[in-house]
Amino acid sequence: MSPVYITHLTGLLNPSETPFEKAGRDKRHPWFIYMTNRQTHRFSPLFDASDAKTVMDQAFEFIPMGYTQLWLFEKRFAAHPKGPLLPKERTPTYNYEASYPASLERLDWVGRLFVVLRQPRRTPIHDVVSYHTREPSAIQAAERYTRDQGRQAVVGLMQADHFWH
Repeated sequence: MSPVYITHLTGLLNPSETPFEKAGRDKRHPWFIYMTNRQTHRFSPLFDASDAKTVMDQAFEFIPMGYTQLWLFEKRFAAHPKGPLLPKERTPTYNYEASYPASLERLDWVGRLFVVLRQPRRTPIHDVVSYHTREPSAIQAAERYTRDQGRQAVVGLMQADHFWH
């Protein structure tokens, strides 16, 4: 697995699976961690929601702090491009707006903020495509991104937002 993934946590699904691997909706409703502003170890593989406390306890103990946030997501949807994955993104055909929704205060993100994350690359480290307050618009944005860029994307519903300083 790529160094982009946090693999030293227990409680992960077996066999290990990234948030991007299976397209569409996942009936298991697995969760994953995303660490902002990190070069390596920024995505966790999927884990069952019932194991969230165990995984988070390990994260608090073993993931080094830095100028970052730890975001916990429920995987809601993954989009895959038709045809082979492209080795890199194309020049965007529209502007990906990765700005927080003004209608939602940060304290209200949990359970209400949908984030579209692109398939990780070693660089750049900014994986957020867009933020949404409605799931259908997040899914549309993920599908548009994969169609335009030939890369995978995942929609996550925020379950926790921790400053990691």
